[in-house]
Amino acid sequence: MCFGNFSDSGALASSELQSTDDAVAILPDDNLPEPTPQPEPQPEPTPTLIRSEQQLDAAGGRVTTIGLENSAEIASVRVLNGPDHGNLTVNPDNTMALVLSGSDYSGTLSSTVEINYLDGSIEEIDVTLNVAVPTQDEGWGQGHHYMLAEDTNGDVVIETGENHRAVYVTESQEGLTRSDIAALEGLTTADITKSWLLSHPEYGGDAEMALSTELGLEVWEAVTLGSQNGATSNWLLFENGYTYG
Repeated sequence: MCFGNFSDSGALASSELQSTDDAVAILPDDNLPEPTPQPEPQPEPTPTLIRSEQQLDAAGGRVTTIGLENSAEIASVRVLNGPDHGNLTVNPDNTMALVLSGSDYSGTLSSTVEINYLDGSIEEIDVTLNVAVPTQDEGWGQGHHYMLAEDTNGDVVIETGENHRAVYVTESQEGLTRSDIAALEGLTTADITKSWLLSHPEYGGDAEMALSTELGLEVWEAVTLGSQNGATSNWLLFENGYTYG
């Protein structure tokens, strides 16, 4: 048998005839591996959305830090709708800060917060903030602070610590220098060391024995930074009426 192509006229094109001796049969190879089926792409899972409500108390006229439950499981926090008064922000540790500094507002505030958890779930919380009436007429300090106790007259009670020393300093000509102290003690200037001054607290201990600025700063640094007894509450007192650089 011969194989060939027919032209458009229906005649056999003899130039393309091939002998059966030249024919090559390609048989399937049963040893070839079956093609691995490709997995169909799976849709991204829809995050679980939880809705809840929460009521919190806040101080008026100052900053209130708001902690959230299950904080170790929280990935991020986002404020969707802020309050009508003040400002609600997210801190780096995923707590929130309600800033009402300088505001006299009290009452309720509303806000919506979105919490993304480490397991992929999302919670939207409708927060109601109950803001108390401000109690500090002159405002609150910003940052870390505490208020000293007051007596019955409303005056601040100042209590010094166990490691306390006052160092009086003046820029006047009356300020005692190392040479002045050496002359009073009958010693040489070299004898008036930091260690000697620390053991003689009468020098610089009151306004009558105020030290020169240079020597006073040297003593104050020694009693404060060189203390081996823990925390100190030393005072460095400057005589007013002079300029200290």
